[in-house]
Amino acid sequence: MLYSVASQTQLLQWAFVNAKADVSFGQQSHEAERQFLAAWNYIQEEQRAVFEREMRAEALERELALHKSLKSRNGEISELGKHISDFQDSYVTLSRAVGESANKMPVKNVAVSDPEELASLLHECGELLRTIEGSQIDGIAGFSKSVGTLSNSVEETRRELAECCELIRQIEVAEKLERNLQIQQIQQVQEA
Repeated sequence: MLYSVASQTQLLQWAFVNAKADVSFGQQSHEAERQFLAAWNYIQEEQRAVFEREMRAEALERELALHKSLKSRNGEISELGKHISDFQDSYVTLSRAVGESANKMPVKNVAVSDPEELASLLHECGELLRTIEGSQIDGIAGFSKSVGTLSNSVEETRRELAECCELIRQIEVAEKLERNLQIQQIQQVQEA
C-alpha cells in the first residue's frame, strides 16, 4: 500500500510537472508568435516606407526631367520672341521702303530712272521679303514643334501620374486583404 501511495504521489508530481510544462510551452509559443507578428508588421511598414520613398524619388526625377524640358522650351520660346522682334523691325523698314517707292513711282516723278537699277532694287526687296518669310516660317514651325513636344510631355506625365494613382489604389487593396488575412490567422491561432 505504501508503494501504491508513493506511486500515486510520483504520478501526481509528473502530471503537475507536465501541466506546468504545457502551460509554459504554450506561453512561450504564444510569445514567439506575438514577436513574429510584430516583426512581420515592422517589415511590412519598412517595405511600405521604402516603396513610398521610391515613388517620391521617381516623381522627383520626372519633375526634374519636366523642368529641364520646360527650361529648354523656354529658351526656344525666347529665341522665337527674338526672331519675331527682328521680323517686326525688318517689317517696319520694308513697309517704309515700299511706301516711299509707291510715292515715288508715278510716271512723272520716277526716282529711279535706270531700268537695271530699278530691277536690282526690286530684286533686293524680293530677297528681303523671302528672308523675312523664311525666318518667320522657321520660327513659327519651331514654336509649333516646341508646343507639340511640351503638350506630349505633359500628356505623358499625366498618364504616368494616373498609372501611379492606380498602382497606389491597388496596393491599398492588397494591404487591406493582407491585414484581413493576418487577423484571421491570429484569430485561428488564438482559437486553437
